[in-house]
Amino acid sequence: MAKKIIAKLRAINAQVELELAEAKLANLEDPTISTESDLAKILSDLALQAIQGGRDSAAWKAYMRKIVGTDNPDSLQFKRLTFQDDLRGQDYVVKSNVYIVANAVCGSNTRTNTLANVETEGTDIIDKDLAAEA
Repeated sequence: MAKKIIAKLRAINAQVELELAEAKLANLEDPTISTESDLAKILSDLALQAIQGGRDSAAWKAYMRKIVGTDNPDSLQFKRLTFQDDLRGQDYVVKSNVYIVANAVCGSNTRTNTLANVETEGTDIIDKDLAAEA
């Protein structure tokens, strides 16, 4: 199903919330079971590498591929999140892209909001002029 970037971030957040809830329930029955979300751990690890590598690094691209769900370098959403489209210098794009990475760094049992501080201004501005993609 084709989705906008904002919808993909919301889906990631929902998946992490579900994993956290399932892990916490399982932990009640068996305290040796982790209360972490596997997806949150993956995103956190990728985000740390992206921050260390910087916005032009392969690590940044790997993180954003996970967000948009494609290895297609021609994806317009991928280009937006890796500063390769015409809006790359726009303040809201820069801030939103950085927050999408920074929001994933917290512990995999605590952070589920990859949308925090992403510029939306009442509309999904990070998706400005972009079509939904699979």
